[in-house]
Amino acid sequence: MTSYEVFGGVLQSDIEFPELPASRRNRPDWTLRRREALVPLSDAVVIGVEDLVGGVAARLERGRDRFRLRFDDTGSFDIARDGARIDWYPLPGASPAVVRADVLGRVLSVALHAAGDLCLHASAAAIGGKAVALVGPRGYGKSTLTMALVANGGRLVADDTVRLSGAPPRAAVAVPSLRLREDAAARFGVDVAPEIGDKVIVRDAPVAAERWLPLEAIYVLVPRASEKGGPLVRRERLGSLEATLALVQHGKIAPLLGGEEAASVLPRAGAVANAVPVFALEVARDLERVGEAARELAGWHRGA
Repeated sequence: MTSYEVFGGVLQSDIEFPELPASRRNRPDWTLRRREALVPLSDAVVIGVEDLVGGVAARLERGRDRFRLRFDDTGSFDIARDGARIDWYPLPGASPAVVRADVLGRVLSVALHAAGDLCLHASAAAIGGKAVALVGPRGYGKSTLTMALVANGGRLVADDTVRLSGAPPRAAVAVPSLRLREDAAARFGVDVAPEIGDKVIVRDAPVAAERWLPLEAIYVLVPRASEKGGPLVRRERLGSLEATLALVQHGKIAPLLGGEEAASVLPRAGAVANAVPVFALEVARDLERVGEAARELAGWHRGA
């Protein structure tokens, strides 16, 4: 098995992850193994279903001693209740690239949830040695604005999934790549590789050297049309309750969590919202001027 650095920890796996740096640390935080015969899940309860792209669905079940996350196209992942052990039961013909994307997205997010952390559907950059996270649904420009921050002297922390842990909260450095629309990638002039779906992948972005960074702020993106003479970015700090609910809403696996699991997210989100400022960030949808918007955003933090 090979060990990899990801999300501030070590993933030991018998599946190869060429997009992750190898780890020299001996103690894994998560162990991923491929299995063949799917075992029954005792006392199984479905707690959430999420419709993904391409008509694929993910279904999360909770059993007596583990969670089971089923994907229509890649198979089932059994995740121990403490998150440390992950067993993959593949479907025939499962794409290795899609399997890796599932693991680095929702599977590890379930494992981190099981261990007590909060994972946001967000991207993040390091500015002045501290992490700034951008949250929002698919298509809101999280990755593009993060790439603009990196192009203006920041460092990549995470794209699409941000792990928060500790008190005060810290953000973990995740997968060292971003996924961008082709027009956004062309705007930054970066080298790209083909990716799943409608995006390309950027692998040469400067990445934060630390495994963990203190979290300085969270921005909930509110895209708007670009107005001539209007501000490119505008922020308004959210109150504690509004900020907490926004973080719950933008959890990476929020659609998969119901019942007791959803209830357990609320105090975690509240602790983060009370520890760091959470802002609503209006951003003009103007790819030609996204660099200017990033410079203004970064200026709020470089001067802090």
